[in-house]
Amino acid sequence: MDVTEKYIEMCKASLPELGKYIPRDSEGCIPGTQDCGIDNDSGKLVPLFRQDQLQEMLSRPLVRTLVKHFEIFSNGCEYLEGFTWAEKAKYIDSLTSMEQLWLAFVMKEKHGKTWDGNEWVAT
Repeated sequence: MDVTEKYIEMCKASLPELGKYIPRDSEGCIPGTQDCGIDNDSGKLVPLFRQDQLQEMLSRPLVRTLVKHFEIFSNGCEYLEGFTWAEKAKYIDSLTSMEQLWLAFVMKEKHGKTWDGNEWVAT
């Protein structure tokens, strides 16, 4: 499980869009029901998405279809429209764990957003 500061920030920034998919209270993460990380800015617990939770957020009837779309995304192909090939490679290479890669895939697929290093931006 990715517990890096970067992944905690990515999860925290995705909560407005993805928070409805996980158990949480008004303070954030509920230990025991969800993996949590500590937000360095506020000291509060932030829910961290597991790969299985991220995969369940996508409505793909066949696992094979989900895996194929993920493969296309992780290769930086058509999902990253408006990016040059160099930018696509740099973006994909900046995602250093499978959790980061799956979260980026879900955010692009469901909300048309990519991670700019600080926040999710519409692309």
